[in-house]
Amino acid sequence: MKTKTLQQLTLQELASIHLDQHGHARQLADGWIQSGMGFLVTEIQQSLPRVYTGFFSPLYGAFALLDQIGEIYKNTAIPDCGNDAASGIKKALYYFGGMPFDNDEVKALYGLRNALMHNGSLLYRGRFNNKTNTWDGPFHRFRWNKSLEKPIKLPGSPWDGVLDNLTPLCTTEINVAKICELAIESVAAARRALDSNALGISLKEGEKELYYRYLHHHSPTPDHED
Repeated sequence: MKTKTLQQLTLQELASIHLDQHGHARQLADGWIQSGMGFLVTEIQQSLPRVYTGFFSPLYGAFALLDQIGEIYKNTAIPDCGNDAASGIKKALYYFGGMPFDNDEVKALYGLRNALMHNGSLLYRGRFNNKTNTWDGPFHRFRWNKSLEKPIKLPGSPWDGVLDNLTPLCTTEINVAKICELAIESVAAARRALDSNALGISLKEGEKELYYRYLHHHSPTPDHED
């Protein structure tokens, strides 16, 4: 790539740069190009083991990774998810996370993302329906469990969304470290799909959208941004 300018890079070359988990700047003929993906991965890994940043910060980063991967890419080696309008997280978990599309665990993880991003909450009840004066669901009260061997465990007794009926048996357990591992592994899976010519691009505006939304061009040195 050292002999190419930014405008000469193909969509596949831009995807290769974007999926670099280490965030290394790549030299071009007209400067350097770098992916924000590596910054996200690094911040997740650095915040996760710390006492005061080991919960919300890595989860925000993990869901940002999944949103990004699912918004941009698909795995053409497996059947299409069937819903292009689905959230980036749901598509990422299907195409690159090895999970069935929109199953109960995926819906719960998506609910956790919404609860955290919208108001820093660990309770999710979906949208409120003003016509019926009820919540649409799904219903989850999340609890952190470091010993859980997978990212998420659904409750043995499903919750109906009524606060008076919420008991410990209705709790959805999560392991923050496992969720972060799942997100980072999804990036690696997308990179493997690229290397095997099985990576599809979902962006409507192709190269320009990938560059302007997710990449950074520096000229003429890596520490000087245009």
